[in-house]
Amino acid sequence: MMQLKAGLSALVTGGASEIGRGLCIALAQNGIFVTVVDFCEDRGEEVVAISQKENLKFHSGLKFPSAIFVRCDLSNKGQVAAAFKKHMDVYGSLDICINCAGISNFVPFHEDQTDGWTHAINMNLLAVIDCTYRAIKILEAEEKPGVVINLGSASGLYPTRTDPIYSATQVACPSPSSHKSAAPPVPEFLMIRRRPDLGMSTAAMKEGEGDAEGVCA
Repeated sequence: MMQLKAGLSALVTGGASEIGRGLCIALAQNGIFVTVVDFCEDRGEEVVAISQKENLKFHSGLKFPSAIFVRCDLSNKGQVAAAFKKHMDVYGSLDICINCAGISNFVPFHEDQTDGWTHAINMNLLAVIDCTYRAIKILEAEEKPGVVINLGSASGLYPTRTDPIYSATQVACPSPSSHKSAAPPVPEFLMIRRRPDLGMSTAAMKEGEGDAEGVCA
């Protein structure tokens, strides 16, 4: 298992709020450089400010920022590519990729007139696949240990009647068995599931923006 140490760098999707926010700050508290990838600019910049303050305990006189924010619609592959490029341009390397972003659709599937279920699939599944692929290719090119962490909901194990599309995306979310690298070192690949009734943002619930995996869209 990778040991957290100062000077590593991490890219966290959905890093502006809730679980992603907490992960970004926790990484910074270990001296890790953080790229906060999210759609919510105000909250993202707030997380960056906190992360930079925490990183001062480990780093001084840096010629680059210890944390940055990249505004990104994760359903847009071009913007995802730009986010990874920005991270590499600033930090020159990638050690940790955490895919935390995700949304729920509170409109019953059969009543949804907004195509919200398509957006949920794009965000919760296709974007995770895209980010996982990009992170693995970077780690393989660098020929060094690294870790990719995909956060998912226990809804993938215990499907919910109220949001079957969300549950389906969680079932399909990339897991450790999805990747085997022929060339060592093999990137560590973790799938973490949380209970669907924990970590829900009250504001997100009221606004219908989804659960606490960090997307403001």
